[in-house]
Amino acid sequence: MAKLTIKQIAAQAGVSIGTVDRVLHKRGRVSKETEALVLEICRKNDYAQNIVGKAMAMQRRARTVAVVVRAQDMNSFAAQIYEGLRTIEAEIRDYNIVFQYRDIVQWTVEEQLEILRSLAQEDLDGLIIYPMDTPAVHQALDGFAQRGVPVVLCTADVPAAKKLCFVGQDHYQDGRLMANVLTKFFRSEPLEILVCTGSMQISSHRDRIDGFLSYLGEWRGRYRICAVKETAQDREQIYQTTLEALVACPQANALYINTAEPEPCLEALETYGQFDGISFCFGHWRPTGPLIRLGKLDFAIGESPFAQGYRSGEAIFRHLLGYDRPAAEQFVFHGEILLEENSWQAPLNDQNFLRGGSK
Repeated sequence: MAKLTIKQIAAQAGVSIGTVDRVLHKRGRVSKETEALVLEICRKNDYAQNIVGKAMAMQRRARTVAVVVRAQDMNSFAAQIYEGLRTIEAEIRDYNIVFQYRDIVQWTVEEQLEILRSLAQEDLDGLIIYPMDTPAVHQALDGFAQRGVPVVLCTADVPAAKKLCFVGQDHYQDGRLMANVLTKFFRSEPLEILVCTGSMQISSHRDRIDGFLSYLGEWRGRYRICAVKETAQDREQIYQTTLEALVACPQANALYINTAEPEPCLEALETYGQFDGISFCFGHWRPTGPLIRLGKLDFAIGESPFAQGYRSGEAIFRHLLGYDRPAAEQFVFHGEILLEENSWQAPLNDQNFLRGGSK
């Protein structure tokens, strides 16, 4: 008899895939009657036997998953990724899986390569990383995959790298959405756009700009990119770079912000004092929401860092537990337009995870 899939088990039980997942992983939030029904169906097929057997074997040997992400105190986005990872880590603790955190602090290629070289000497069962997209990092990641270590890329992709999957925003589409909203806000022409972005060695930053320009290229209005300014992680450097760009581009009437934090760019706007246009950013609702309500930002494209962290850990866990390879190499979340009305609450993706909804 062919082995049932988790989807078929859910259909037989008349419940969601997420409910079956929670029963198999003993996460709670399921009634005793539903749990008993799912387990009865599972006991009748080889698939469940394999999963249970693998789970019991995992409990006898510790599994180590290296997690290389931005330090949680870097900004609220990084803190939410950490929270998502910590949440799934707590849920799978009974399976003897340990997350070993290596914080990204300097955000340089050299720092990532040093961390990866160190991890290459360890006996790892998985790797979750927020990577930079350079040939050297690509080569290092492929080295882990070639040794049989499943690699999950969290938040930023390295498209050509060997990996289990990528978990993050649809950055290209988010860029298009940003441009779409901008053109609705701005009625006079031409648009003179100043772009302040983080490192272009991170694929998410490039993809957002590509999507943004793609939409504007299809737009019937007139626009011009005054300048594209690349910034680092340091708040003072972000502030100085933005201020210098504003002075050099006095005609700018739209400020695109995709930096580590939006506040330094907005502080530069206040110092400059001559900007009479629209400011907007990508980011997490916790820092951007108050800025929107105070009128310092006109709008933002909200992201889902908690869900990205959680899903990354879940993907590794499911792989170690013996589930089939992910059906897709990308698990993407779509940005939400943040205005005054909805800027006080978490994105829908994060809300679903926080209340135990379908994943």
